[in-house]
Amino acid sequence: NFDGTRLASANGNNVQIWDAANWELTIELHGHADEIYRVTWNPVDNRIATRGLDNTVRIWDGNSGEQLELFQPFTLSIRIAWSPDSTRIAASSDGKIYVLNATTGSLDMILDDGNYYRDSERFVSWLTDNLLLSIGGVPPYVVPATPLNVWNTTTQEIVFTSEIQGNRIGDVSINGDKSLMAILFSDHTIQVLNTDTWEIHNLEYEYEPHPDYPFRETTDIQFSNGGKYIAIQVLAHDGPAYLQTLYIVEIRTGQIALSAEEASFLL
Repeated sequence: NFDGTRLASANGNNVQIWDAANWELTIELHGHADEIYRVTWNPVDNRIATRGLDNTVRIWDGNSGEQLELFQPFTLSIRIAWSPDSTRIAASSDGKIYVLNATTGSLDMILDDGNYYRDSERFVSWLTDNLLLSIGGVPPYVVPATPLNVWNTTTQEIVFTSEIQGNRIGDVSINGDKSLMAILFSDHTIQVLNTDTWEIHNLEYEYEPHPDYPFRETTDIQFSNGGKYIAIQVLAHDGPAYLQTLYIVEIRTGQIALSAEEASFLL
């Protein structure tokens, strides 16, 4: 959460909130009718936004467990992001971006750049209280570049547009001061984008293949709070058996500061 004292995780249809000091479960949030796909804390208080496979976005009081707002219906590929001032939530669905008012429970606007393909993913992140970044919207198997747009939500216009070259995008993370964005591709490469200059460099880190798990999937990336490091989750596998490894990589040098393996498991 905003002060680092609690952790929220999805467990099926419910959200579990843990005390970060002793890892005790403090409260569970109930209400989604299907599996929860996204959980994100409000940046300034204890509200939580969730997206479920029941095609809803919900806002919760992380202290009491009360559901505060419900937005529906949404369908495909929803990503959600709080605005820095905590008043709005951006949700991507059906190739469009829905800007939701977290205070009144109303829909403020719909942003549509005209790019929509059913199997595409669109990632959203706020740069400021008014500037919203979106990346994705077209399948990389059809075109080799993915559009990146910056929207001014006051005028509802695109103020900057570019293209990201690479394979299918698997995940996107932006650091705390919004100056760097990391983009994970399906071929395991990671590009780091400077949002001031829009310059891109590849993040190279040394991956050592496991002899028992020759195939790998790089599934998630996340900046550290200070933005110096990035966490990279890798699933190495051989058929149904998986080995999950977490790498903590220094952004500037690509050096691995920490790696941790979890026991293999069967799916």
